[in-house]
Amino acid sequence: MINKILLLDDDISTNLYHRIILEESGLVQEIVDCLTVDDAISILKSAESAPDIIFLDINMPMKNGWDFLEEYKELAQHHKAKQIVILSTTRIPSDLERANNSPFVSQFFVKPLSIEKLKRLIK
Repeated sequence: MINKILLLDDDISTNLYHRIILEESGLVQEIVDCLTVDDAISILKSAESAPDIIFLDINMPMKNGWDFLEEYKELAQHHKAKQIVILSTTRIPSDLERANNSPFVSQFFVKPLSIEKLKRLIK
């Protein structure tokens, strides 16, 4: 069972779809979604407990997923998630390489999220 997941994607309908998938899985107790990097960082700083998993989109306006990771590395350890999973439509090799080289990113999934992908994460 996963205690908390944070969804960070600038698209409301994508967050809604992923929320439905997570709820239908029966594997997640709490789901928090946000549309901007600033909101996500604020939520992480103020939360009593860090999420188990952050699903992070790369391509967002203003500040993108890479900007999030830059700000995230400055957070205190107790505000950091157990895993960050990039969830993106991109298949650009440089993005995949950058994700693989990040000390914070544990997985890279192509959208959309599925129950099967979620189960792979928790095994």
